Amino acid sequence: SNWFPEKMGEIVSRTEFWCDVLSLTPPLGVFMEEMRKAVAIVVERSKSRMHPVIIRMMFANIVGAPVNCGKIVKKLTKDLPEDGNVHLWVGAWRQGVSWN
Repeated sequence: SNWFPEKMGEIVSRTEFWCDVLSLTPPLGVFMEEMRKAVAIVVERSKSRMHPVIIRMMFANIVGAPVNCGKIVKKLTKDLPEDGNVHLWVGAWRQGVSWN
């Protein structure tokens, strides 16, 4: 069952002002698909907004699995219209192993 990635996507897709997503790793597989759908919904809805909708994602620094933030942004925004009013920020914890 994909209930968890679908629920995460549903929650992110309801973003009206800002949303923070924190995870040990970037979204992969079904999680990436659901996050892409969610971002697309937010982008479409944001077109009529005066102020930008902010989505921030932060990931841990797992030893041996560095996060390429630019690559994540490209995957999340692939094929999306450029006239949306969304600021998508993706970052990775770079000091120590994690924020925990």
